Amino acid sequence: MIIDRSGNLYGTAQAAFKLTSTNGNWSFNDLTGLGGTPYAKLVMDSAGNLYGTTSDGGAYGNGNVFKLTLSNGDWTYTSLYDFTGGTDGSNSGK
Repeated sequence: MIIDRSGNLYGTAQAAFKLTSTNGNWSFNDLTGLGGTPYAKLVMDSAGNLYGTTSDGGAYGNGNVFKLTLSNGDWTYTSLYDFTGGTDGSNSGK
């Protein structure tokens, strides 16, 4: 999990999520539909954008690299690269 400057926690399980603490109580927020199962932990750049990978989904069903961008309180999903299932690093085992 990673933490932002406001103390929110971000991580992955079956989805990418955000945990926010208010008065000692944590709330869970599914960030967006990724179209696949997250494969590893998220990373955050200095602007607060989140990056990750999936082990399936994407245009070819072999996973992808994605970016989540926060704008006006909503997270926008962008697929940066869709693994083809060949020798491009996909999780297909080919």
